[in-house]
Amino acid sequence: MGRLLITLLLCADGVLVDPVLYLSLHLKQNRDTYYQLLSDVRSKGDWERWCDFFLDGVIATAAQAMSDARKIIDLLERDRARIVLLGRGAGTALKLHDYLLKMPYLSITKVAKRLDTSVPTVTAAVQKLVNLGLLKEITGAARNRLFAYTEYLAILSAGTDPL
Repeated sequence: MGRLLITLLLCADGVLVDPVLYLSLHLKQNRDTYYQLLSDVRSKGDWERWCDFFLDGVIATAAQAMSDARKIIDLLERDRARIVLLGRGAGTALKLHDYLLKMPYLSITKVAKRLDTSVPTVTAAVQKLVNLGLLKEITGAARNRLFAYTEYLAILSAGTDPL
């Protein structure tokens, strides 16, 4: 609860526009130190060391967020440039790529409805993105297949594995 309150307080005070800093990972990675410093705050009133630790976490987390944002921007620019080279089918593939930024997992029928496009058109665009290596089919099924924008997901999920 405290971790959530910290992020919400930073948002409420205008330090963060959106809750984009995932401090819980830093606290998890440094769990023993975190608990020891919290204990020292309770028993000795040692706020200074806890604040230093916390601010080091903010700095490290912000640096990681900036690095991840740069990786995402680079990936999107590179992938869009590859899609543009498709020529005739690039229009739908670019719309599909835009959709993938919000929803990196997709099914062809749902995307066709969302983009107000025919299933065959979306199927062709998905196949082009699969051929480029941008999408990967993840179900192994012949019908109702799901696809994932795996490289994008890898950036988003880096460092979030349970410790």
